[in-house]
Amino acid sequence: MVLESARIEPSVGGDAAGSRYQFERQGYFCSDVVDSSPDALVFNRRLRCAIPGQR
Repeated sequence: MVLESARIEPSVGGDAAGSRYQFERQGYFCSDVVDSSPDALVFNRRLRCAIPGQR
């Protein structure tokens, strides 16, 4: 999935590669250590959030 116009807190751009985040109702992600840069952030989903009633 690619989200071209997604928004994120500006301070995340300065975080170390491989930093981990939880994006609300989406799952757990970490920044890509190869493809991510401060100008073009790339996140890899590590775990999808479980939403009751959905499969």
